[in-house]
Amino acid sequence: MIKLLTNYISITIAVFMTLSSCENSFLNENNYNKIVPGDYYTTASGIKSGVNGLYGRLRYFYTAEFAVNMCENNTDMFVPPMSTGYMRMDPNTGYVRDFWNACYITINQCNTIIDALRNTKIEGLSDSLSNRYLAESLFIRAHFFDHLAKQFGDVPMPLKPTV
Repeated sequence: MIKLLTNYISITIAVFMTLSSCENSFLNENNYNKIVPGDYYTTASGIKSGVNGLYGRLRYFYTAEFAVNMCENNTDMFVPPMSTGYMRMDPNTGYVRDFWNACYITINQCNTIIDALRNTKIEGLSDSLSNRYLAESLFIRAHFFDHLAKQFGDVPMPLKPTV
């Protein structure tokens, strides 16, 4: 009798847990550590932060070792230390990959801001400020496309943001 009662209670608990664990609210995920472009670039402060972030990408680009090595090495503007000599520039060094990725990450951030400014009515953002942010984003995107074209020639030119 005790064994039958134990089996009945175990089956009841298993059925209850199975049916109650499938609530939609339980399965919804809220990622609090990631900025989602669809939500972030709908406010004036979000757009301002995004444009300021583009200038952070510029600072990163011009202080990174890969940019110096790709743009200045092997030119008459660069004098290497006697111990190292000129560096070879090929895909095996990693500088080429890092240069390419840094440019396209920044271009995608520009595209995201440009898309938000063109397609979303942002509360609290005046037309003059919106035009200024749009011009800054377009310029920074063109600047990075220029770097890519000078280094690699004909390169892909995405004008829409990617996820």
